[in-house]
Amino acid sequence: PVQPSQQELHNAQIAIEKAKKEEQKKKDAEQERKLADKREREAEAKAQEEAEIQKQKRKEKEEERKTKEQQEKAETTRQQMLKRIQDQAQGTGDPASQGKATQTSGPSANYAGRIRAKIKPNIVFNNDTIPGNPEADVEVRLAPDGRIQSQRLIASSGIKEWDEAVLRAIERTERLPLDEGKVPAVMVMTFRPKD
Repeated sequence: PVQPSQQELHNAQIAIEKAKKEEQKKKDAEQERKLADKREREAEAKAQEEAEIQKQKRKEKEEERKTKEQQEKAETTRQQMLKRIQDQAQGTGDPASQGKATQTSGPSANYAGRIRAKIKPNIVFNNDTIPGNPEADVEVRLAPDGRIQSQRLIASSGIKEWDEAVLRAIERTERLPLDEGKVPAVMVMTFRPKD
């Protein structure tokens, strides 16, 4: 067998080294590509997470806006009803009115007190645990003979137990006294636990 010359051995060694370097280069490039892919995936995931957070924030903001809108609407309705009742209580109808027409004659001066006196004994509630004196506004619909046909909470006191106690008391009352032979078809009444 022919022995390879020193030069051929040297060339073969150089070719092997070169191949090793090429292989290492390929491995390094592959490693770099994998790292770049990983960074890209992480960046995408982060961007997606950020987008989700922004979406959630927008949703919360929208819900907050709607809630505020509803509260403002409820408060406006409440104020309008209270004004209407105060106008009725003070009889602020037509100055020339003789008090014969339902829309221009308000209830008599002591009527609100008589209604309160009728409902209050039916309220079963321990008010020692309540902070402050929150208001519950209830709309009551009446038959012409004073029978209570329905009642609904139009502005909560913020204390569910008090609201429910008021509604139960009105239900127990069943009938309200007439005011000079008549009753308003709809009344809004405000109840406070410490009044």
